[in-house]
Amino acid sequence: MGGNANCGVPECCRAASETGTAATAADEAGYWGTLAKCDIPYRTVQQLINFLKSKLNIDLALWTGDNTSHDVWHQTTERNMNNTIELTRMFKTLGYRFIPNMGNHECFPADQFDWFSSRDDDLKVVFADIWEDWIGSEAAE
Repeated sequence: MGGNANCGVPECCRAASETGTAATAADEAGYWGTLAKCDIPYRTVQQLINFLKSKLNIDLALWTGDNTSHDVWHQTTERNMNNTIELTRMFKTLGYRFIPNMGNHECFPADQFDWFSSRDDDLKVVFADIWEDWIGSEAAE
């Protein structure tokens, strides 16, 4: 909140110290998010979950990943994994069945996930464990 939402580079919307001060109030990253190049904060996801709980009865939801913020200079394997763990915890409060999928930003470095070697086994194991009740034991294995 408070950063420049229209800074012209992918890292817009961060704290003003990282992306500069917004030139106008209209350019400032908002409390709930901004229609610009901003990742939404957890509080916005929580509001979505509150809305879904009160307004919709969904049987199945697709979750397409990219759970980690786009500030790649702050990313680590642990930080990226923890974002997915936190979102999973939040989504499980809905009681919906999800079909989750990893996006290209869950691994570290982003866009470098290796399905065929053991390099990203930590992510595979953690996600299989936290998603097993949604994806079944065979898929988790």
